Amino acid sequence: MNAWRWLEANKGAIGALTAIVGVAVAIAGVIVASIYARLTRRLADTARDQTALTKEIATETRRQARISQQVFEASHRPVLEVNLERGGFVDDQHFGFHFTVKNHGSVPAINVRSTVVCRMDDKVVVERPSQVPHVLFPGEERSFSATSNTAYAVQPPPRGLRVEATVDYNSTAGRGYFTKFFFESEGSGWKLTHEEIGETAPGPSGED
Repeated sequence: MNAWRWLEANKGAIGALTAIVGVAVAIAGVIVASIYARLTRRLADTARDQTALTKEIATETRRQARISQQVFEASHRPVLEVNLERGGFVDDQHFGFHFTVKNHGSVPAINVRSTVVCRMDDKVVVERPSQVPHVLFPGEERSFSATSNTAYAVQPPPRGLRVEATVDYNSTAGRGYFTKFFFESEGSGWKLTHEEIGETAPGPSGED
């Protein structure tokens, strides 16, 4: 009974204390919610950072793979050199050019095809593509020609005549390459003016 009378006598204070406790609980709830929201944002930011880092790692991995493949290709590919052994030209019906091509690479060159173009004053006067592709093994040298099959008297070629000898070929992996050598008549002979060696789109494999 004493406890009951005490409660009756102090019910106002108890009510106030209860209200204070309720307010304190509400404030604590707000604080907890705020902390939870901050933690959630941090977790979301961390997740985004991890996603971006994962993408960067994946991109760098792909780039390194491409570089490794290019390095491997560079050391395991055919490289063809073209030389003009002799050449004669009277007109577009009387000419003959004889070349050698050598594979300085470490793997065979397949589907090797050649094209010879003669220009005079930037005008194409002769264009002769090869008919049958062949294979050229490392260290091997072969010859190819572009002739009119018409006999003519040998004479110095006209000065300014330019000859382009292009050889297209593939690696055993199917990647395409080309070698192009440019020669120019000096009246009494020929000189190599420049050369180009590059990569083309992959093509089909050829056979001898």
